[in-house]
Amino acid sequence: MTDKFSFRRLDLIWSYYSPAIMRQWIWTLAVVFAMFGMAMLARLLESMGLFSFINTLLFFPVYLGPLVFTVYNDRAMQIQLPATAAEKATFYILHSLVIMPLAVLALWTSLNSLSGLIFGDDNGIYGYFLPTVLEGFTNSGISVLSPIFILQRLFMELTPVAVVLLTVLIARRHRVLKGIGAAIGTLLGYGIISGLIGFVVAIFEAKNVAALASENVGDEMVPEIVNHILSRLLNTLTGITIVCLTVTVILTYRRVRRMQY
Repeated sequence: MTDKFSFRRLDLIWSYYSPAIMRQWIWTLAVVFAMFGMAMLARLLESMGLFSFINTLLFFPVYLGPLVFTVYNDRAMQIQLPATAAEKATFYILHSLVIMPLAVLALWTSLNSLSGLIFGDDNGIYGYFLPTVLEGFTNSGISVLSPIFILQRLFMELTPVAVVLLTVLIARRHRVLKGIGAAIGTLLGYGIISGLIGFVVAIFEAKNVAALASENVGDEMVPEIVNHILSRLLNTLTGITIVCLTVTVILTYRRVRRMQY
């Protein structure tokens, strides 16, 4: 077997995992359709709370996507697959970080368009709640269409997936439970890190905040101060998520390479 990258050997990996991946897709479709039913209910009830809850759960099938690689516990067979470490790592990463997220987003977008036909408008479920969501972000001084916000959301959604993938490749026992724990732990870690970053940014920006406060009077200074801190928080968090995702992907490749040899 040559070290040159081969799509034919990549197809062999697909043949090995395809039965499990197809079962995964059946469960993913069931979950997404169930959430779509809940989203329709949120629209009928005009419940922003239920809609927010659904948005929180939407990417959980993607977070747990790498668990598909735990269905076969025969590590010897996985290691002996006729493929190089680069080909195996490419398959794992491509399926977990590219194909699964894009497929779920495409399905959800299609269902949202379908809801527009059902309710007789062009906006669908998201179009109904979007003005309220945008207003909340705008009041916080965050532009949801800015490149840095889009990048931050992208890396924040993909980092838990990469952590779960690395976890299931490293773990020898209870790989499913550890993978689920890794997803939950990463999301909780985001909350803790965001709070710590906000605290640190507020301390280091104290002089700038004071300067902003001195230029304003009354309640008018509050939005500017909050927006200033949120901007620095968002930029810092984006940098951290990019580093975390990059490091996790590199560690995943190194883990696959170590398993190979």
